[in-house]
Amino acid sequence: ISLTQLPPEILLAIFDLLDSEFFHQDVGRLTVSRRWYDFAWPVFAEHVELQTAKSLAAFTAAEGLLERANPHMTSLILSLDNASLNLGRLPVTDDDRGRWMTSVQSALARLNVGLQQCSRLRSLRLRFLIYDAYLLADNLLELVATRHLTSLYIDGAGSGRLYRGSEISTHPCFCRSISPLLRTLRRFHCRLDFVCPRLLDTPADGALVDLEELVINLSRPIVAGEGYSYSRRCQPTFPGRFPGSDLSLVRLKRDMETQAASLARRMKNPRMVRVMSHELPALGVFAFDVLREQHLRLEPGAEWNARG
Repeated sequence: ISLTQLPPEILLAIFDLLDSEFFHQDVGRLTVSRRWYDFAWPVFAEHVELQTAKSLAAFTAAEGLLERANPHMTSLILSLDNASLNLGRLPVTDDDRGRWMTSVQSALARLNVGLQQCSRLRSLRLRFLIYDAYLLADNLLELVATRHLTSLYIDGAGSGRLYRGSEISTHPCFCRSISPLLRTLRRFHCRLDFVCPRLLDTPADGALVDLEELVINLSRPIVAGEGYSYSRRCQPTFPGRFPGSDLSLVRLKRDMETQAASLARRMKNPRMVRVMSHELPALGVFAFDVLREQHLRLEPGAEWNARG
């Protein structure tokens, strides 16, 4: 008897042993037969990875693809970086930027509409590194507010290129738009070009029952280079003072750690609360463990929640 002729209960047991990565490595593994496809598709669609603007556009534009994935999707990874924009070459024209911006904005709008019907989505990883174009922030903010999420990871080095409405700000602040999500999330990791304590400012009306893991990273990779720079405060602490000054950076780090400690006291089951940064000149990455009041050194390239 061939594999595809096995009884449904045995095929289900076989596919339970596989994961979506098996099919993402080679999508041809979906097309053994029609019956095989019916069992393989739910496994394939459980975890969706859109690593380029092109894959985002294709996924949202293909007729019925998003709708077929919705009943099965539990996690989504969306990455938009300079390589995917195809803007690393020179010269970059305004037409290049305009076409990319229009394409991404349309695809994000379609994705948001589709995800409204996705009741199983629990984890969203959003990474964007944008330094030669601008993106309307509203679609991204709508994306992170998708219902039913329990894990949200935002790695937004390049978020200084986001804007709201028709205004492009030199110090954009999206913290008040993100902070209400902490009341329903279990895990929240975040790195933004511009950040302030309002990111962790939630209404003080009871304990945060669900939130267990919180990581704020103030260390940003330098675009098109090696090393790190610091996140900057959404609004300068001292009017007239350059927001990237040493004093401003020290105060931002202190204020974020203080706010994280205040939030940790309201978490019912805190497992990890840390604020990450780096120190010069060695560019070592450190994390302040709020729960233990300890400074930890992390290995280069380590996960944000790695043990120090």
